[in-house]
Amino acid sequence: MAAMTMNIRLKAANQLDGFQPGDKVRFIPDKVDGGYVLRTIEKAE
Repeated sequence: MAAMTMNIRLKAANQLDGFQPGDKVRFIPDKVDGGYVLRTIEKAE
């Protein structure tokens, strides 16, 4: 999928530690109160 920007809240401030802009990722969001919260994220190859 092409690069995109998404508005997803974090469960914890450190969830994005080790990631840089432009990294390819796989993630699972949870829908909470009409928005999305990041459940898990990992670097994709």
